[in-house]
Amino acid sequence: MLDTLADLSCVDRQRKYVENVPYVHVPNELACQWDQHSSLMREQLWFRDSLSSVELDAAFVFDAEFNAFCDCFGRDLPNFDRLWADTRWSDIGLAAAKTLDAFA
Repeated sequence: MLDTLADLSCVDRQRKYVENVPYVHVPNELACQWDQHSSLMREQLWFRDSLSSVELDAAFVFDAEFNAFCDCFGRDLPNFDRLWADTRWSDIGLAAAKTLDAFA
C-alpha cells in the first residue's frame, strides 16, 4: 500500500515506473494496485487491524478521492502524457502524499 501511495504521490516515481515497464499502461496498473488495497481495507478484518485508526481513516479518505477521480474517466485512465497535465491528477498526488504522512 505504501509503495502504491508513494508512486501516486510522486511524478518522478511515475516517470521511472513508465521507463522501467514501458509495455504496461502504468496509470491503469496503479489504479489496479490501489483497488487491491481498497478491497483489502473493505473486506479483510486482518488488514484493517494491521493499521492504526489514523492510518485507516486516511486511507479511506484517499480511497474516496481516488475513486471519484477514476470515475471521471470510466474504465481506463489516460496515459501519463495527458494525466500529468491534468490538475486533478496533481490533486491525487497531493492526497496520496497526505495519506503517506498519516503512516509516518
